[in-house]
Amino acid sequence: MQRTAVCLVIICAVSSGQPSRQLAAGHADLALSFEKNTGQADGDVFFLARSSACAVDLTADGMVFKLHGRSRNIRVKMTLKGRRNIEVLPFAEDELPGTVNYLIGKDPARWHTGVPTFSKVRYQNVYSGIDLIYYGNQRQLEYDFVVAPGADPQAIRMQFEGVSQLRVTSDGDLLATTIGGSIELHKPVVYQEAGGARKLVAADFSVTSGRTVGFRLGTFDHRRPLVIDPVLVFSTFLGGSIADVANAITTDAAGNVYVAGGTGSPDFPVTPGALQSTPKGASGVGSAFVTKLNPAGTALIFSTYVGGTGGDAAYGLAVDSSGAAYIVGQTGSKDFPVTAGALQTTLPGSKTSFVAKLNPSGTGLAYATYLGGNSSVSYLCCDAAAAVAVDSVGNAYVAGVTYASGFPVTQGAPQTKIGSSLASNAYVAKLSPSGSSLVYATFLGGSGQVQFSIGPAVGSGANSSQGRT
Repeated sequence: MQRTAVCLVIICAVSSGQPSRQLAAGHADLALSFEKNTGQADGDVFFLARSSACAVDLTADGMVFKLHGRSRNIRVKMTLKGRRNIEVLPFAEDELPGTVNYLIGKDPARWHTGVPTFSKVRYQNVYSGIDLIYYGNQRQLEYDFVVAPGADPQAIRMQFEGVSQLRVTSDGDLLATTIGGSIELHKPVVYQEAGGARKLVAADFSVTSGRTVGFRLGTFDHRRPLVIDPVLVFSTFLGGSIADVANAITTDAAGNVYVAGGTGSPDFPVTPGALQSTPKGASGVGSAFVTKLNPAGTALIFSTYVGGTGGDAAYGLAVDSSGAAYIVGQTGSKDFPVTAGALQTTLPGSKTSFVAKLNPSGTGLAYATYLGGNSSVSYLCCDAAAAVAVDSVGNAYVAGVTYASGFPVTQGAPQTKIGSSLASNAYVAKLSPSGSSLVYATFLGGSGQVQFSIGPAVGSGANSSQGRT
C-alpha cells in the first residue's frame, strides 16, 4: 500500500552565553541515532537519543524532548491524543554498525556495553492507516506521520505537556512557549501530487483545549496521498543564572528573530561590541535586554543590556526596514542611557516609560528618551510603555499606561487631562524619527483603571507591536 509522509523537524539549540560560533557548535551535535534502552535510562523508555544540547526519550505513549541549560532544564512531552491503537510499541529499523558503552561506577555488573544503535524508530498504525517514524537527519531530529491513501490525517492530534502557551500567530505559524525557550512550527504546507505536479491544499493549525494541536484542511482528494509538512524551526534557551523574562518577539524581512525583555542575570549572553556588555545595577536588579538571533535560532547576531542602576524592563519591540530595533518599557533608573537632544533627559518620577532605538548592529543608540510625567499621588507608579510600532519614515508609535497627570500630552490632543488622580489612563504617543520631539501625545481613558499586562507577542517587520494595555 502506497503511503506518504507528514514530516516535522526538531532542531536543538541552547544558548551558552558565549559567542555565536560556540552556540552553533552546541546545535550541530544532535545525535543522529537511537539507542535501545538496556537499563541506561528509565524503565518506561524504549529508545533514546542524546546530545550535549538535548535528549529525546521514546516511550510507549509518546516522545519526551528535553533541553539542557546552565540554569534550568526544559521538558516537553508530545503524545498522540485519541490514538486508536494505544498498545502499539515502538520498534527499531536500520541497525547501525556502531554501539554505545556505559562504563559508569566501579561495579562492572552495572555497566551497559554493546548497546545497539539504529537510524529509525517506528510506531506502526498509531491511527488507522498512519505510522509514526522518528529518525535523525544531519543536525536535526525528524519525525514523520506516514499516511496511507484513504486514511484520515485529521485524526492526528498532538498534545503538548510542559508548555505554558500554544497559539497560532498572524502568519499561521504555531508558537509553543516554555519557561526557558520557544518552539515554532511554520504554517503547514499541504499538497497532493497528480500527474507529476503538486496541488496545494489549504491548511492551518488548529489549537484546542488541553494544549492539543491538529490540522484544519481544505478540500482534497481522499483517494490520493496527502502530504502535511509543518517544520519546527528552533527551540533555544536565552538567559543567565538568575531570572530572565522575554516580553516581546518579532522578525525582520530576512527572518532574523528579535527578542526583548528584562533580566536580573549578570551573565546574560551578550555579544562582543554590544551597546552595554554588563548590567549597571547590582546582581538581581532588572535590566532591559535586546537580542537578535539568526533565522535558524542557532547563533546570536547581537545581544545587549539596555538600562541603568534603578531597574528596567522592555515590554514592546519593533524593527524597521533597516534592521534598527525599537524597544519600549519601564525604567526606574536616573542614569538610564538617554541620548543628547532626546525628548526627556531626566527621570520625571519614580518610574517612567522609556523609548530607545538601537542601531542595526546593536552596538549603539540612535536615540533613547524617557517618556512620562510625575503623579500627584506619591505612592502610585507613574508610567509604563507596553507596545510600539514604526512607520516607513521612522516615526515611533507608543502605547502604554500612566498615572501621571503631568504626562506630556500635546496641544489639541483628543484628551488632555487624566480621568482621575487615583486612576490610570492609557496613552498613545507618536515620536519623531529623531526621538527629540512629540508629533502628538494623548491620554485615552476614563475615571477607572486601565488594565496593564505583559505577555509574549509575535509581529513581523516594521509594523509589529508587543505587549498590551
